[in-house]
Amino acid sequence: MACKSLKEKLCKSLKEKNLLFVLCLSLIFSNQVQAHSGAFTAPHTHIEIIPLLIDLDGDLKYLHPTHRISLEIPFFASPHPNEQVEQRLRMMGLEAQIIHSTSWRFDHATLTITYVVILDALAVRQSGVKLQMSLVEPASIVHGSATRAPVDIPLKSVIFHALTHLSWLSLMDEHVQASLSEKWKKHLKRYVPEAFRFLGKSGK
Repeated sequence: MACKSLKEKLCKSLKEKNLLFVLCLSLIFSNQVQAHSGAFTAPHTHIEIIPLLIDLDGDLKYLHPTHRISLEIPFFASPHPNEQVEQRLRMMGLEAQIIHSTSWRFDHATLTITYVVILDALAVRQSGVKLQMSLVEPASIVHGSATRAPVDIPLKSVIFHALTHLSWLSLMDEHVQASLSEKWKKHLKRYVPEAFRFLGKSGK
């Protein structure tokens, strides 16, 4: 009803050539439209890339820019996000063994799609890529309510969730199984959810 009233005043002012009043009404009308249509506005979206590797010392580590907690790139409608991740890695001289989307989160009007990437440690060191290497910290999955996501999700929990996801895939997905080294499979056993641990006890 407020928008309709403003429209009527705007039309009347145009007829009376009251340009200053027209400008003021236009600004108010624009703000009201934005307020009413905000729920339909697409959020800013980006892709978060978490490159993981088992370093030469046997520790599980991840790569990130020096002054940021994770590597982020803009999201585009095309090509597929997997290809966007692969392209960015190749631009940095990196070749992924596994690329997989493991989670998403929404914070401050920003939608973040997280991709975990498994890299070969020796190849990373030989590439000379200018990314910092940090130890993966112990963490746990952060839970929200039955109908709401957690308010705050630290990166270490995002990585923990990604590793849990990968551990499940290492038991269920033949393509992931074929791409994982024995060293990686051993590491991922630590992250297998208890309810799924029986899946790895086959007669193979």
